[in-house]
Amino acid sequence: MQTNHPINIEALLTHIPLFNGLAAEEITRIARSTREIHASKGDILFHKGDPCNGFHLLVYGQVKLAFTSQQGSEKVVEILNQGQSFGEAIMFTDKPYIVFAQALSCRRAFNFDHLCSLNFDQV
Repeated sequence: MQTNHPINIEALLTHIPLFNGLAAEEITRIARSTREIHASKGDILFHKGDPCNGFHLLVYGQVKLAFTSQQGSEKVVEILNQGQSFGEAIMFTDKPYIVFAQALSCRRAFNFDHLCSLNFDQV
């Protein structure tokens, strides 16, 4: 069982490839807009069709990305473990999620919102 000790979000961001080369001020600004998420086994983090307003970084636990086929069976796209992020690609498309995300074990994650306001061309 994990404890909910404080996490230095700015230090965490420096280890994510998406943020390589950003100035410390930008990292601080992103860290301030970060939302911590706690979920229990079976909790749905987002549904297929929900708007994507950012991406997630899994700190503890496991998350399943999946969709339901037209025949009604579940198709697992990926099982994510701690340290992995998800939602980055769709975040930039201005389209809704194409899968749902479900916690497979108790987990702690961060949701990074408002990233589309960054100008990555200047990095």
